[in-house]
Amino acid sequence: MQNIKRLYPHDWHNSPILTCYVNDLAKKPYCTDEKGFCHIRSKAHAIKHVYIQPNQPARVSYIVIDIDHANAALQWYDSDLPPPQLIIQNPKNNHAHIVYKLSSP
Repeated sequence: MQNIKRLYPHDWHNSPILTCYVNDLAKKPYCTDEKGFCHIRSKAHAIKHVYIQPNQPARVSYIVIDIDHANAALQWYDSDLPPPQLIIQNPKNNHAHIVYKLSSP
């Protein structure tokens, strides 16, 4: 099993993977705290929101897979997939997004 480490949102600067992810975001990504409505904001503002656009408009750098069941964070392992760069888990229901960075965007 890979090294899985819990990070809190305010500690993202301490993670090289999350720092790379934030650096790869568009200068003004779509973001929101509510599904069904979004706005375009600066990267510094957008990273404070719950939902944020992971890819730039003309370049796909990340594949994000939404898994909606209780064992979502380990679904990649159970499905014999390669380890993702990020696992973003909802603490309320344990659903997750697994994120893969493409080697060639």
